[in-house]
Amino acid sequence: MRALACAAILSVLLLGCQSTRPRATGTVPVVYQIGFGQSHDHGRVAVERFSIGEAQGPHLQLFNHYATIPITIIGHVDGDKGWRPFIHAVHVSERLEPSKSVGEQAGIIEFTPIHSIREDSTFPGGAESFTVQLMYPVSTWDWGPNHYSFSCGDIQHSLQLEQRK
Repeated sequence: MRALACAAILSVLLLGCQSTRPRATGTVPVVYQIGFGQSHDHGRVAVERFSIGEAQGPHLQLFNHYATIPITIIGHVDGDKGWRPFIHAVHVSERLEPSKSVGEQAGIIEFTPIHSIREDSTFPGGAESFTVQLMYPVSTWDWGPNHYSFSCGDIQHSLQLEQRK
């Protein structure tokens, strides 16, 4: 019985230290796969401003390797008369690539607004502006400096997070 209690306590402690990736939150859903009814038609979506803020949340250390980055995407999407366009979601793609500028690998994170339409007889056609705000979690992959490149449309930003022991 005592061994069973010790095993239960040990598993709770280990699971408590285990980190799961936080979910992105924001004004629209974040998707990682494309699907039916989604459009990435860059001719209809124009990104005018893309900004990243300072990392939020607990400091990166031995038991935490996630930081949350505020993301803002501002632009417009074109629609036809009678069909009001809107940003349905944001597709995110992440990968690690070798980086010549920092001498090691860098995290590449790309944001693509996905637009959709809804029937609206009052919409005259033309551009509809949008603002998307996200709190996006990123993970470090090594001790020390971790370099990231965030992009949306033709706009790119760099960020460095320091993972401490």
